[in-house]
Amino acid sequence: MQGKFEASEIAREDKIIQDWVNPLFTDMYQIKMTYAEWKAKRHDEVSTFELFFRKLPFKGNYAVFGGLDECFKFLENFKFKDEHIEYLKTEIPQAEPEFWEYLKNLNCKNIEVSGMRDGEMVFPD
Repeated sequence: MQGKFEASEIAREDKIIQDWVNPLFTDMYQIKMTYAEWKAKRHDEVSTFELFFRKLPFKGNYAVFGGLDECFKFLENFKFKDEHIEYLKTEIPQAEPEFWEYLKNLNCKNIEVSGMRDGEMVFPD
């Protein structure tokens, strides 16, 4: 059924995406560093991050890249919900109310992603 989806299938996919796009699926260090950058007024500066691997799986000589579309889905649906912020308030009680408002309004609309195409061979390092 390529290209055509029933409403129930779309709703089911949306629910799966909502369940897996959780900004708390990180360690608290990342959240606390976000607070430190916000506090230092560096939260709007451009940053660069890379994903890589050093060791090939299955003792092979190469890997096949895949999953960039999942990264895009994650970024498109990334959002701190009220329950996330309520939990974080217990972990960082000294944070100002403006920080929680910043997280609540945070989105990924200005992120630029570049990467391999799905199906391309990739090599470690």
